Parts: sequence; structure tokens; C-alpha cells
Amino acid sequence: MTTSERRRILAEGAARVAVVGYTDRITAVPGERIRVMVSCRQPTFRADLVRLVHGGRSPDRDGFAERVIASTFAGDHPGREQALRHGSYARVEDDGRLHPTGSFTIHAWIQPTRLTGTQSILAHWNDDRSSGYALVVEDGALTLWIGAGGRRECFAIARRLTERAWYSVTASVDAASSTVRLHQQRLGKQTLEPASSITEARCTIVPAAADSPLLIAAYARDAGAVAGHFNGKIDSPSLFAAAATITDAAEFADGRVPAALAGATIAAWDPSLDIGTTRVRDTGPHRLDAVTVNLPKRAVTGRSWSGRETDFRRAPDQYRAIHFHDDDLDDAGWEPSFAFDVPAVASGIYAIRLQAGASVDHLPFIVRPAPGAAKARIAFLAPTLTYQAYSSEHLWLNLPDQTAPLSELQDQDLYAAHHRLHSLYERHGDGSGVCYASLLRPLCTFRPGFRIAWARSVCHLGLDLSLLAWMDAQGFAYDVISDHDLHNEGLAVLRDYPVVVTGSHPEYTTLAMHEALDAYLAQGGRLMYLGGNGFYWVTSIDRQRPHVIEVRRGATGTWTSPPGEIHHSTTGEPGDLWSTRGRSPHRLVGSSYTAYGLGSLPYRRCEGSFDPRAAFIFAGIADDAVIGSSGAVMGGAAGHEVDRMDVALGTPRHALLLATAYDPANLLGWASAMEEEGRPKRGDIVYFECPQGGAVFSAGSIAWIGSLATDGGVSRITANVLSRFCGDDQSDDSAPAAAAPSRPAADPSK
Repeated sequence: MTTSERRRILAEGAARVAVVGYTDRITAVPGERIRVMVSCRQPTFRADLVRLVHGGRSPDRDGFAERVIASTFAGDHPGREQALRHGSYARVEDDGRLHPTGSFTIHAWIQPTRLTGTQSILAHWNDDRSSGYALVVEDGALTLWIGAGGRRECFAIARRLTERAWYSVTASVDAASSTVRLHQQRLGKQTLEPASSITEARCTIVPAAADSPLLIAAYARDAGAVAGHFNGKIDSPSLFAAAATITDAAEFADGRVPAALAGATIAAWDPSLDIGTTRVRDTGPHRLDAVTVNLPKRAVTGRSWSGRETDFRRAPDQYRAIHFHDDDLDDAGWEPSFAFDVPAVASGIYAIRLQAGASVDHLPFIVRPAPGAAKARIAFLAPTLTYQAYSSEHLWLNLPDQTAPLSELQDQDLYAAHHRLHSLYERHGDGSGVCYASLLRPLCTFRPGFRIAWARSVCHLGLDLSLLAWMDAQGFAYDVISDHDLHNEGLAVLRDYPVVVTGSHPEYTTLAMHEALDAYLAQGGRLMYLGGNGFYWVTSIDRQRPHVIEVRRGATGTWTSPPGEIHHSTTGEPGDLWSTRGRSPHRLVGSSYTAYGLGSLPYRRCEGSFDPRAAFIFAGIADDAVIGSSGAVMGGAAGHEVDRMDVALGTPRHALLLATAYDPANLLGWASAMEEEGRPKRGDIVYFECPQGGAVFSAGSIAWIGSLATDGGVSRITANVLSRFCGDDQSDDSAPAAAAPSRPAADPSK
């Protein structure tokens, strides 16, 4: 697919999306208020409240089901188009001290990462009126703008900057001599580039007041608009009410503030302070703090990083930079179209359904039980952090070996890619990985009918709805809680439930979630992990902005963290896999992600399935049964991503290997997870007991839930375990059998 073809397909798909929206929360209890933000290209749209019943089966969504619920907002609403304003920057409110009446100097260290167009470093400038001053990079050249009365003068250094190189950049205006000086000096010794470049020229304009905020990494326009977003790192920008000489500029490059300017400081912003917030503290005399907008990356190495320390909290002077991107986005900032109080409905997964002509969008949210209300015995733990991490994923559009057939592309995929809505799997335009994901924007893949195009299968929320539909059909009553609830409330949100059931892919989890689940199992709780590749990535929720999550992938994943940038800015904790923090999924649920790929396999019983401890699991299942030979995800129960038990990696020694899906010849071409190279590519069903009557059942595959409606073996095993775990099976003691001493389970792949 050529670049022009790709752009055309994206634009055409995005144009078919006439209505799209998001909410200010994705989990609530009856009585809580939800605001709904909608962008619509038609004069009106219709909104309804629906309970999501079934996500449908791939590839044609056959079986999709929803039920309309009476609501106060049902009906037509005025439509209006609302724009997405990308690009991160830092903002300082307008202040007279930011507009020197005489000489002034701007200094910063910069590392540009994508030298295209015009990108601002520091600007007290209004572009529509050409007033003020701005230090920018124009087509790779360091340039100073000064303007007044609609006139601007531009002064540039002829030598172009080099991407991903650090520079000390200085611009000064000497009012007494009407002289402009520009100086750039590349840092580092291993370069053939001249150490410094200088421009000196006469100016005829005295910059006028911009009457706009001062922006770092962008410049202002009228009506609150912002443009000229910088791509790259900016370290310690500063502003002085005196003119630097060339000698002074060289002193800046050596890391010192020249004595002649030290007493003339207007502002000196230090990004190493308050890293976990939106604040960029001004250490100068006037305390003109900046506030970041649209989630630029904090806790990044600066120009003085030595490599001796990788934790920004231990060497803050080496982390005085912020990495800005022109495609960053935090809160889309749309005006609410309406708001409503959640009605007194049963716990479940609901959505605001939006319709404008043929265009339909769903904005899902979870309703928890009302405080004090009676609770079911089963809690479905909706993997909302994973929904958020994958929201608007379009990674496969940029991978030639995974490009989906055009017939598999959904308009919401194309809308997300066209509008640069990124998941945690994408890269920014400068090639750096996306490490933050916000809920306050359209979440195009967090939709009931979403399917993953390259696999031609229902996925995420749509697949998890299949589990809820199956429990409804089987007569199992349940409540729904979310990852966000578990993170915020810990063990308290689980305590009243004998059994907790996961979704198909609970990949992203926080430390608070792990600790709560550990405590739940230690106190006799029972966990059914009905997915694959779960409890895998260290995930943080921003304390100041709880709608934001952060992931730093370390040396694995679709992108890798730059050296020195493994620690999360939001919490300070190290990122990467939970296994690197001593919390391997093997330890929690008995197995962990090992392989992925197209196609699926059925499970076959292993020796452990005939252990008396597992008799209740296989009641009604033949000894030679083939389990999961059909399903909505690639045609079987073991597929997409699968997990494998391994005592050496943390699986409890008394765990039973019940069944495995394994093809020694690997005819399906499954690939190993990055840390699993050289290990067997198979999916395992695992069971083990915990203290106080607790227990864990792990299905070992994302595809397991997709087989519930089509494969009797998968349905029967799941029902057997769920009945016993929640105490509905009275054929024997409802508690799982006590663990008998046993040798580690035999490995069928050896």
C-alpha cells in the first residue's frame, strides 16, 4: 500500500464517521453523573441508552445484541463538529514581565527529533498579528522572529540542525545597538559538525507585546489557537532581560549562566521539578510557572545525562528535559452535548448509542452495584486498563507484514488513524513510542462490535461481552467491576464476591491491582482467569489526572524505551514487564504469555486432569475429549495469544496442568513472545488451590471465551468451575479440594 493510497483510504473511512464521542467516565454507580461529548457533522443526532448484551461473532458481527433502556436523554440532540487539537506544549499565562522593554535573551538546550516545517522552542508571540518574539526552528534552521504592527523580521543561522543531536541555542536582542545575535553549539565530541554557528545582524523592529501567553514548544494564534508544535526535547529554557554576547552564549553551552545575565533573570524553568504533575516550575525570581498541555513526556533524559543513573528521582539534574510531540493529546476538550445521571439499573456494561444517518457510535461504560445494594456471587472484572491501552490502535496499518485486507478495515479504525488518535502500541511522528493514553478523547476501538482486523476476529470488549451473554444464558448472576475500581478501592471491591472472573485479555495492570488480587486469593477468594497474555505490563494511573495511564516498555514490545527512561513519570516506579518486578503472571495465575499468531488449536487433556482434585472440572468431559475445536476467535479455543505454565518461572509447584494446546511442528507458525524465544509455543489450562479455600483456574488463551457459545467442552468446563467456585455446585463440598503434595506437572512439549 503506497503512502498516497493509505492517506486516501484513511480519509474516506474517516469521512464516513458522521458522529463520534466520548464520556468523562467509563465506570459509575446509579445516581452518578456522566457527561457526554459528541462531534457530529450532521444537524442532529439521536442518543439512546442501551445495555450491551453480545458483541457479535466475526467477521460479520452476526449475533450482536443490545437492549434499549429508558433514559432522560433519549431522542434527538443538536449536532456540531468539534475539532481535535493535537500537540503538546507548556503554557505561561501572559505577564508584563515576559515582555522586556529593552534587551533580552532566550536560551535553551534542545534535541530536535523531527525537523519539518516551523517548530517553536520558546515564544511570546501571536502569529496572526506578527507581534512579540519567538525562537523557532524553520526547516531545520534556528531562527528568531521579532514582530510589531503586523511586520516581522526573521534572523536565521544558515547551518541546519541535526536530528537527535543536543544543542545549546541562544538568541539575544541588544536594544542599545539594535543587534540580534543567534548562537547554536552542538554538544558532544564525536561529531564532525563545527562546534558552534553564529549569526549577527541589525534589526529595525522593537518587538510589540504579544498579548498572548508565552508558550514553550509552540506559539499562539488568535482565539486561543496554538501552532508550531516542537518535536523533540527541550531542556531548561530561560529568559533574561539583558543581551547575551557571543562569549555569554558559549558560557551557556558549557552549562553556566553568565554572570552578566544572572541578575537579569526573568524566568528559568526547571522540568526536573514536579515531574509527576503538569507544573513546570520557574526557579527565577518571579515564579512564572508553566503548565503542560496535552501530555508531553516527562521523566526523560536531558542534555547532561551520564548513564550512571536511570531513576530520575536519584539524579534530577540529569532529567531537566521534556519531550514534546505534535501529535500528543490528553483531553480533547470538547463541549458536552448532554449529561445524565445513571439510572437505577442492574450492574452491567451499558453504552450511549449515537446515530446520525447511517453512522452509529457506542460509548460504553460500566455500571457497578449501587452502594448498599445486594450483590451477586460473581464479579466480572472488566479489563478497562487494557481497553484504554489499546484504544484507537492502528499499529497494523504501518506494518506491511500485518496489513489487513481492505474488506476487514472498520471505519473507526480509519477514523483513529486519520485523526492521529494513538494507542500505547503506536509511535509518534518522530518515531518515539506512545507511553500515555487518555480516556478523554474518542476511544475508537473500545466499542462493542470492534474486531481486530489482521486476525479477522472479535476482540477486547466485543469478545468479553460474549462471556456475559454466556453467563446470562447459563443463569449465572454477576456484577461488573472495572480495573479502575480495583485500582482505586483495592481488596474492598472484591471482598464480598466468592469468585472473580476476568475478561479475555487483562494485559495491563497496576501494582495496587496485583496486591489486591494477592490479598483476595490469600483470604479464600477464587479467580477464574479466562484469557491470555494477562497481568503482563506494569501500568500506572496518573495521580493528578486519573483519566491517564502510562506504560514504559523497557526493552520489549512494539517500541522500546530510550536508555534512562524506564521509570514512569506519573508514579516513579520502574516500567517494563511485571516479571521484571518479581510479579510474573505465573505466580498469580499459574501461567504467562508465551506465543501468538494466526490460527488456533484445540486443547487435549493431560495427566493432571485425571487427578482427583480436578474431577469437578472435567465432570461430563470424556477422557479423550478434544476441547475447543470451534470458536469465534480464529476457529478454536487456543489462539491469538496463549499462556504456558512453568514452575521455574513461578507457577506453584502443586499446580495441575489440566490440558494443553500444542503442535510440535508449529504448522500454524505461532511466534514466541519476545522473552519466550526457544521455549515451547503452547497454551496450557492450569488449576491450583490457595489458602483458606481459595483457588485459581487459568484458561491460557485469549480465544477461550470465543468458544463458549460453540464448543460444548469449553462451555461445560467453564460452567463446572464457575459453579464450584461460587458454591452453586452441591454435588460435593463447594470448596476446591485441598492441595495434595505432588511433583511438578509433566511438560507435554518435552
